[in-house]
Amino acid sequence: MPHDGWSEGLDFADDGALWAPYGHHIRVLDPSSGANQATYTPPTGYQESVTWFQGRLWALSWDDDSIYAGDLGTDGKMLWTLMGHTPDVHGWGITHDDRYLIMTGNGMPYLYFVDPATMTLVKTVTTPVDDLEDVAWDGRYVWASSFSAYPGTEMRLDPETGEVVDLYPLPEPSECMKLDGVAIRNGEIYVTGKDCPFVYVAILPPN
Repeated sequence: MPHDGWSEGLDFADDGALWAPYGHHIRVLDPSSGANQATYTPPTGYQESVTWFQGRLWALSWDDDSIYAGDLGTDGKMLWTLMGHTPDVHGWGITHDDRYLIMTGNGMPYLYFVDPATMTLVKTVTTPVDDLEDVAWDGRYVWASSFSAYPGTEMRLDPETGEVVDLYPLPEPSECMKLDGVAIRNGEIYVTGKDCPFVYVAILPPN
């Protein structure tokens, strides 16, 4: 699908819409065409990754290193609530499994698992890869990217050991070197990046 802008993440809402933060605003995209359907103001001046979890839009703020949860009001506006602070300075990516929020941050090689009820850090998993960007959960593995280690490539990470299980380069990695947007739904993976011309869609490999 066509794509433009400085991507900071991707995630699907329960209704199938594709939510895409772009720093100073958050777009809602049609997942079949990439067309912009709505635009929302982030909780602070610069927005990092988002994820839909427990009926709310969880968002990372670059400006104050905080985690916000958004609720859509009856007027169509997003109402933001400050929930806590990111485990590392400047959170970069956020997703969730069935229990925890999973985050990355500030060019580090770590996966942080945070309890959404208490906003406490439950565990930290060390990977062999720095600069972990946006993340997604497929039910067994964490998907992530690193612009320094594997430009234009997505990887599957073991959430228990941090091991890089597989590498999946884009068809033309040079067209989208800094991947920073990954979302998973119905057996498909959606991938894009900073100033990337496309959102790529592929069938997930078997777990």
